[in-house]
Amino acid sequence: MPDGATAEQQNRGGAQQDAGTPADQINQEIAATKVTGWVSALLGADWKTSAGGGGSGGKFMFASLPELDAVIGAWRQEITSIMGDRDQILSTADVVNQPAGDPMSLMQADAARESLRVMWKHSVEMLKYAETFLANLEKARAQMQTTEDAAHTSMRRVYPT
Repeated sequence: MPDGATAEQQNRGGAQQDAGTPADQINQEIAATKVTGWVSALLGADWKTSAGGGGSGGKFMFASLPELDAVIGAWRQEITSIMGDRDQILSTADVVNQPAGDPMSLMQADAARESLRVMWKHSVEMLKYAETFLANLEKARAQMQTTEDAAHTSMRRVYPT
């Protein structure tokens, strides 16, 4: 069964929908989360997305440690990107001034500051999510490494060199 396919998808007689690699699935989820955040900020709504896995029960499946390591690396890069975005939000907020003394200019500056405040709040939530997800990936990697090590030890007992 290919990565990302559930048993149910496999049993549809060739009607399997390819979910892509786990890295593709994660990249799609990151993109969807970003777009949802932008739309939420623009419309003032608090929309939530739910991530799909590809494995049974909505879980991601990784075929190898190197594949999982690549996904972990991508999430570390995403965290770095989120932190960079936060720095830009702060530096932009520092330079927002009303361009003139009239009420409309004041309202425009206030709207820009509010937009930046919402962006900051969203970046805080994105960072929390990404850090939690990365911690879970690293925990899964440790468990996968333990399983691999046990399997290798078992095989060495069965087939000593």
